[in-house]
Amino acid sequence: MNRRPRKPQSLQIALWNANGLTTKKTELEKFVQRHQLDAILIGEIHLRASNRLILPNFRVYRADREDARGGGTAILVKSTIEHHADLALDFINIEATAVTVNLATGPVKLVAA
Repeated sequence: MNRRPRKPQSLQIALWNANGLTTKKTELEKFVQRHQLDAILIGEIHLRASNRLILPNFRVYRADREDARGGGTAILVKSTIEHHADLALDFINIEATAVTVNLATGPVKLVAA
């Protein structure tokens, strides 16, 4: 069965400064489930490209810090919601991840910086 992504009326969103995700994935999963989140914006993920970040039923977008320790941002969006990565934002001095979510009322841009 191939389901088309939906355009909800509203979103349940959270912002989290993780100060490292490596040991906090279970906590993240419980938090997302408990609060029935549609999207979560995360700062200070402290991950490298070789570190996988997978959350069931969510699509993950990341901007890893390449040249030093720490940093990095991520946005997780429910895979059932119509959305796409927003590559139009080109930051020079800001670490950021951007995603546009299509709501029934129009597009909403989410930026984790």
